[in-house]
Amino acid sequence: MLFQPALTEANLQQARQALSQAQARQERDPRLAGQRAMLQALFPGTWKGRSVYGTAASLQSITLQDVQDFWPKHFRPANMIWTIQPNQPVREVEAEIRALSEGGVERPTQRADLSFAPAAAPPEPVRLPLKGKQGYVWAGKAFRVDPKDAPALEVLVSLFSDALSFELREKRGLAYSLGSGVSWLNGGDLAVLQISMGTRPENLATARDGIQEQVRHFAGAGVSQRELQKAVNKMKGQTLMRWIPSLSRAYFMGLGMFQGQPPEAYRQRLQRLDKVSMADLRRVRV
Repeated sequence: MLFQPALTEANLQQARQALSQAQARQERDPRLAGQRAMLQALFPGTWKGRSVYGTAASLQSITLQDVQDFWPKHFRPANMIWTIQPNQPVREVEAEIRALSEGGVERPTQRADLSFAPAAAPPEPVRLPLKGKQGYVWAGKAFRVDPKDAPALEVLVSLFSDALSFELREKRGLAYSLGSGVSWLNGGDLAVLQISMGTRPENLATARDGIQEQVRHFAGAGVSQRELQKAVNKMKGQTLMRWIPSLSRAYFMGLGMFQGQPPEAYRQRLQRLDKVSMADLRRVRV
């Protein structure tokens, strides 16, 4: 596939059919539909709220010539990040890969600009007509953050997510799936806070009000040193669990490097989480 791909009309049709099926499944998924609508509202005019599978029309518009032109420019070893967990000596594997990837198109000297700017004003609520017995509430906010405050913000969001789930799912029974998280854009200086809740359609208004109520409550609630340490330990455990399988380790290392992080980013993350203090939580909470 890397060096001599069979770029034929028959293979294009087969790939298009598989991607069309995946795209159709995404379109029918109410959870993903809500998330896309939220991201489109947070980042209007960007690809952030669009599916990587495109649309039915865009998939049908791809021609064999498009694929044949794309492959030599982009889908080449020299343009790739290789992360490998070998069972052979590393130097031997590295030498073999270097020999395979020599020549061809050189790696671009400058990365594309993938920076985002959040919406200038809070977007209006979006309502989507969804089929089926599932309903979803999505809420989000994008805001600037000093990268040194990222670990403390992640811990704070983890604490909020646990409190939110306990109150609305465990105590009130309003949700069958519920949680919040934070992701990062623009090299880590733009935080995207997301809250999602799956519930029955008749509970959507109550679920929305419950989320807003818990946001206000958490803003004024205290956090103990014990709760901080418990959250840090949980997040460290989740990070380590992701890195136990060699395939996952290679995947996350390559993904991090693609995002501009060093190969040892996960170890650095563990160290940064250990350093989060009560003062840090109070600072990012303001």
